[in-house]
Amino acid sequence: MPPETICPCCGRMVADWHFEWHEQQDQKDIFSGKKSMKCPLCHSQVAFDGFTVTKVESEHSPAERDIWKAARWARILNKSLREYLQTNEGQPYAAFWTEGQIEAADKQALNNPG
Repeated sequence: MPPETICPCCGRMVADWHFEWHEQQDQKDIFSGKKSMKCPLCHSQVAFDGFTVTKVESEHSPAERDIWKAARWARILNKSLREYLQTNEGQPYAAFWTEGQIEAADKQALNNPG
């Protein structure tokens, strides 16, 4: 997903859309237009065709980002998910999960890195 892309709904710059945090089937459904994804800043549904982010023309079911994928991804950066969510790039995603969910995902990612 192209970094530093403007959301077509709120007009704000999204540093990283974290498309990779979606399950593989959801990624395919987003590409094919069957599902949308949420802007981390305004939570509006957007479409992504592999090249551009656009407004959703009709109501699609949004694909949810997977907290386990997010926590494992953060470990690649030698950070916990909680630490990543405190960075400028990660902060918009903090509202997607509860503190308890973040703590549990961090524990799981630490104990099961693969």
